Amino acid sequence: MTGRTYKINGARTRAPGFWITTRKRLSAEKGVETMPAVVNQETCNGCGECVQACPLDAIKIENEKAHVDPDTCGDCGACVDVCPTQSITLS
Repeated sequence: MTGRTYKINGARTRAPGFWITTRKRLSAEKGVETMPAVVNQETCNGCGECVQACPLDAIKIENEKAHVDPDTCGDCGACVDVCPTQSITLS
């Protein structure tokens, strides 16, 4: 991930893993659920921009549509920021 900058909740960082891991741990400790990304399958065009943006590799393209693994998703919103069809939201 060296040299790559990620935009997470409006902030730019080169170390998204630390932020996401810390957020997931704190959420678990405080009893707050994270909000994994959800893809609207009707509007997703399968471009793969979200796959490239996801720092945790939680998104895969299957049958020409993006699919998010909710157990891997770190609730960072990087995919939401790059989706050209605005098909991804945080639930």
